[in-house]
Amino acid sequence: MPHFVRLDDIRRGWHRESKRYLEVNNNIKTFSMALTNPFAAILTDWDETRESIRRGESRLSTWAQYLERFEATDPRDKIYGLLGLGSDDDRKVMKSSFDANMPASHVYNVASAWFIRCIAGLLLLQFDIGNRASAPRGEEGETLASWVPDYSLRKPTEDPDWYKPLYVAFIGYYNACGDGKLIPKTIQGNPFPSRTIFGLYIHGIVVDRIAYVSGNPHWRAYSGTDSDARTQYSLTCMRRTADNVATWEAETLKTRDSNPYGPAQAVEEAFRRTIIANRDGSRDVDGQIFPTKEWLDEHFEVFMGRREVPEAFLQVNAGLTQDEALLEYLLSFRRAALSRTAGRNFFITDKGYFGLGPWKSQIGDEICVLEGGMVPFVLRAVPEEELAAAKVVPEERQRFFTVIGESYVHGVSDGEWIGKQSEEDVFTAILV
Repeated sequence: MPHFVRLDDIRRGWHRESKRYLEVNNNIKTFSMALTNPFAAILTDWDETRESIRRGESRLSTWAQYLERFEATDPRDKIYGLLGLGSDDDRKVMKSSFDANMPASHVYNVASAWFIRCIAGLLLLQFDIGNRASAPRGEEGETLASWVPDYSLRKPTEDPDWYKPLYVAFIGYYNACGDGKLIPKTIQGNPFPSRTIFGLYIHGIVVDRIAYVSGNPHWRAYSGTDSDARTQYSLTCMRRTADNVATWEAETLKTRDSNPYGPAQAVEEAFRRTIIANRDGSRDVDGQIFPTKEWLDEHFEVFMGRREVPEAFLQVNAGLTQDEALLEYLLSFRRAALSRTAGRNFFITDKGYFGLGPWKSQIGDEICVLEGGMVPFVLRAVPEEELAAAKVVPEERQRFFTVIGESYVHGVSDGEWIGKQSEEDVFTAILV
């Protein structure tokens, strides 16, 4: 079958005509094709993957991430069912805590704590954790720690618009810890020192408190096959998002007299960069490349319907309809803006910082830079009455929080803010 295409060829980027492999890491279309196939991670004959498993270099944490969108009859098998693909250390840790009667929440808590120890970082907390349920399928209450993902992908009953998380918008290319001298880029020491409190102990600094918050709903992917209907649906999603962005833009005008960005023009630019998390959707391969102000202003104005598509672009793409030309011209901006804002909240802090955070973030939540985190996190302080009821007394420079999720904060996420802070600002955050 000369025209048969193996899944492995897709992952590797095999080009049949030239009989060579493309540079997959530098070829977004090929790489995206592999990532969007839900079976790509497991149905493959990729020699490197099999060899890493044989050598014991394959990690359980990686496979749990790859297969998060799959379901299991017994939710515990989202971890135990993958142990054969993990390392000897993975199996040793999970076996040491095994009990045939233990609930899935215990399995997830133990596994997540182990994953954090292994990577000495908080990448696990970036995977859209704020949109997960607080207990696996078959359990009631809040049986998972706030920093533990629900691998069973249970739908939170209180959120009818829940959706299975896709690749997280803020997964990388940020450096909130800066040079790492004040808040280390990796977790130092034992993050789980207490035998009485199942909490994640890490150092951090509070950036500010959320004062304004407004959301943009998640737009579900078009599932039909009609190209005209797909175009109209794309336009609808874009225009509804633009309406929400216009509301946020009006709110930012109130911060012009007191904000960390400077005069009115700087505030305007800061807001526009926030909407796309300061990354051009077509250039995310290199996180050091920021969109130019000219590109940003031109595309933002067209996106908002305040400027027409440039005539030069229309001439080159004369075969497209007006709607198709608009969508094509805005392609990279749309990808950036919609993927960053969909299912998330835009927020403004007390000091005037602009940011994007989890759907569940609310006024009063705090933005923190944490040890081992690439991005700032939205945290919610545990009320004093709850601590008192649990007979927990924080020590000096300790605070208890629940994790709401990752965020982008303009002026903070790329390390600009941390260098201006001091040792007196550092405290121990206990995430429960």
